[in-house]
Amino acid sequence: QKIISWISPLHAEKRHHNMRQGRVDGTGDWFLLQPEFQQWCEGDSNGQSDCSILTCSGVPGAGKSVICSRVIDGLCDNCPPEGDVCVAYLYCDYRDRLDQTPSNLIGALLKQTLSTLHESSSIPGELISNL
Repeated sequence: QKIISWISPLHAEKRHHNMRQGRVDGTGDWFLLQPEFQQWCEGDSNGQSDCSILTCSGVPGAGKSVICSRVIDGLCDNCPPEGDVCVAYLYCDYRDRLDQTPSNLIGALLKQTLSTLHESSSIPGELISNL
């Protein structure tokens, strides 16, 4: 846990929790029903998506973070906890631009990935003991 905390000072999970708390029920549900989003989720016949990264860009205040919070919840709701899927995300905010360095952003994604692997017991015990 100490290593995971050390990797990045950013806390995407806290930001996501705050976004979820402020979101009105039903907001963003329409996005989850879009054919493009469904196709991205389902991937191709081999289970692979053309692009496994989903991004959302736009002007400040357009509602990107609110929609993204709904997408994140939708993805997490459909991923089995013991599966081999990791939903990692970032919320970028111009007010936090000094902390949002490339290494901190990558570190935040790494923290989420390691936490998911740890929770699913997918990290080999030998690796944990070496850390």
